[in-house]
Amino acid sequence: MEGLLSKLGEAEFTQYVSSFDIICFTETFLAFQSALDCFADFVQFSRPAVKLSDQGRRSGGVLILVKKHLRIS
Repeated sequence: MEGLLSKLGEAEFTQYVSSFDIICFTETFLAFQSALDCFADFVQFSRPAVKLSDQGRRSGGVLILVKKHLRIS
């Protein structure tokens, strides 16, 4: 399996990603706009991947994570 979801079960990956304050993932292939529990310390902004034709997989998808302590109200 490719895409972001295939990496979320890897503790080493999520720990590494969480060491940054701002993260941007492209080509996530995520089909939903949903909070990912493993990134609870982040404000999450996302745009789901879209299916461009009846055949094949979805394309695109963006996820931006910003540590909550950086959030400006």
